Amino acid sequence: MKIGEFRAAVDSLNWNRRDLSGATRQEFVAMDVRTRLERHIVIVSGLLPLVHVRFADDLAHATSAIESAQATIVRWEGYRAQA
Repeated sequence: MKIGEFRAAVDSLNWNRRDLSGATRQEFVAMDVRTRLERHIVIVSGLLPLVHVRFADDLAHATSAIESAQATIVRWEGYRAQA
């Protein structure tokens, strides 16, 4: 795997998470956020061990992206519980 492929996977995760920010709360609750983001989380998480440590900044960026996506899922679940 090339670092460009890893970066593309992380970018895809971030894009999908950020794309949700344009939705209203009702639209956000109506979406299947878990399915949408979890697929990308699994891909990026699976690639983490394949990335050489010399790309530490990319690894940190990916870990942050995963944490942000997981936080978005938790927020979505909270909103759905209130609905």
